[in-house]
Amino acid sequence: MAQELSATISNLVQGDNIDIVRTIGTLPAAITRAWFTVRIRANLDQSTDTYTVVFQKAITTVNVPGTGVIYDDGSDGTAGVRFELVNADTKLLVGETVYYYDIQVLTSSSKIYTPEIGVIKTHKDRTKSIS
Repeated sequence: MAQELSATISNLVQGDNIDIVRTIGTLPAAITRAWFTVRIRANLDQSTDTYTVVFQKAITTVNVPGTGVIYDDGSDGTAGVRFELVNADTKLLVGETVYYYDIQVLTSSSKIYTPEIGVIKTHKDRTKSIS
């Protein structure tokens, strides 16, 4: 399976909604679950590789608004996933900070793969009221 080990999600504004849509290729079996996990380095001086989970989205082939869906299970070797990050998720991210994320999938043969690992670069929410 092809992996993207240095992906970047940039221009994510704290508090905004964003859909993370990915095509995952070269799968040995259909996927039944997928996770999008966001972490921050627990020790900001980078003296250790300890990370704290900020939030995680878990999806299946059932569409759940505000969470996402596996819209193509990859039975043909290529899957499609959509993770919906909503305001409640991205409000947890501090602006002007780098976060780390990964996407993992579970196949119908009970194997776990990590097709994407990367960083999220955030920006501060400048508008506090939209009424």
